[in-house]
Amino acid sequence: MEQITPGIFVMATCFVLALSLKEPAIIIIGAGPAGIAAATRLLENNFNNIKILEAEPRIGGRINSVEFGDAYVDLGAQWCHGQKDNIVYQLVKDLNVLKHTTFSSQTFHSSRKLIDDKFAEELFSIIESIYSADGNRDESDYTTLGDYNRTIYEKYGHNREKLQLALSALDYFQHVVLSYEGSFSWFDPAAKNDYRDCDGDLHLNWNGLGYKTILEVLMRKYPDPKQQLPIDDKTLLNKEVVTIRWNKNAQKDGVTVSCSDRSVYTADNIIFTPSIGVLKEKGSDMFIPRLPNSKNEAIKNIGFGAVMKVVMHFSKNWWGSSNGFNFVWSEEDKRSVLWEFPEGPHWKNDLAMPIKNSQDRPIIQFAGEATHPYYYSTVHGAIETGYREADVLINMYL
Repeated sequence: MEQITPGIFVMATCFVLALSLKEPAIIIIGAGPAGIAAATRLLENNFNNIKILEAEPRIGGRINSVEFGDAYVDLGAQWCHGQKDNIVYQLVKDLNVLKHTTFSSQTFHSSRKLIDDKFAEELFSIIESIYSADGNRDESDYTTLGDYNRTIYEKYGHNREKLQLALSALDYFQHVVLSYEGSFSWFDPAAKNDYRDCDGDLHLNWNGLGYKTILEVLMRKYPDPKQQLPIDDKTLLNKEVVTIRWNKNAQKDGVTVSCSDRSVYTADNIIFTPSIGVLKEKGSDMFIPRLPNSKNEAIKNIGFGAVMKVVMHFSKNWWGSSNGFNFVWSEEDKRSVLWEFPEGPHWKNDLAMPIKNSQDRPIIQFAGEATHPYYYSTVHGAIETGYREADVLINMYL
C-alpha cells in the first residue's frame, strides 16, 4: 500500500480544515431598517461574505426621507416613539438629532366651520378613553373599538347639532385609531393587544434631518463618515427577487436566489426582511419548494399597514401658530369625495420561525417589524429583529 508522506497529510488536513472554516455566504433580502441592521451586525462580527438584494433603487424601505425645501420630510416612518428600551433612541440619544414635538391643533368641519375647541376636546376625550395617549387599552375586556360609538349616542342624543357633529367625527376618530393599529376597519382590532410602547417621549422628531439618520448611524456614516461600514459595497439595488429555491439537504450553498433581471445568487443562509405585504402577494410563488403550512398560514392571517402619507406645500401660512389640524367630514361631503372598502386583518405569531435544513440549522430566516412580538409596526422593532436574526448566525458559526 502506498504511504502518504507526513507533509502531504498535513497539507490535506489543513485544506479540509480551511474548507470547514470557510466563511458562510449570507444574502439579506431587503435594505430596510431590518436588513441594514442585520448587515451591520454581521459586518461588525467579521462576517464579510454578505450581499443585500434590494428591489427598489434606494435603501431604507419604509424609511423614505426626501428633501423638501431646506430640510427633509419623511414619506414613511417619522417619529421615534419612546426612549426606554427603544433601540433607535439608544443609538442616537447623544447625537443631538432628536427634538420634542409640541402639538397644537384646531378642528375644522367640511362646511369650512371651525369647531369649538371645548367641544372638540370633549370628543377627543371619548376617543382617548378607547385609545389612550400611550397606546394602552382598557384592560377590562376585549370589546372591539367599533362598539364605542354607543358612547356618542349616550352623551349627545339630546342635542341634535352636537350629535351630528359627533357622528361625523367618528370617521375621523376611526382613522386616528387605524393609523396606530395599521388596520382597515376598527371592527376588527380588539381593545386589547400585545403592542407595547416604550416609556418616554412618544413623538420625537428628527429636527429636519429625516429618519434616514438612523440608517446613517447604523452604517456608521454618521456622525463620522470615516468610520462607515462597507454597506454600500454590499448592497445591490434594483434586484427584485423572483424565486428562492432552498434545499434542506444541502451542506453548502443551500439557497439559490433568482432576480427579475435574470441574475442568480447562491448562499448558505438567507435573511428575508421585506414587508408582510410582499409575502402576501408573492410568497406562495416565490419559495421553491413552498414554505411549510404553518408559515403560509401566518403570512395569510397576519395584518399589515393601511396608512398613507401626503406632503403638501402652500404658498402662504393659513393655519396660524397651530402645527396641525383635525378635519371632520359631513356624510354628504364624504360621499362626494371618497368611497372606502375596508377589510379586516388578524394576527398570528409564528412568522419569525426560521426554515431549517436536515441538520436542524436555519437556512432561511425572517426579520422585519411584522416578526416582532410586541414592537410591530415600528422602526425600532424592525431593527431589533434584524439584530436578532444576525445574532442567530453569529452564534451558529462562531
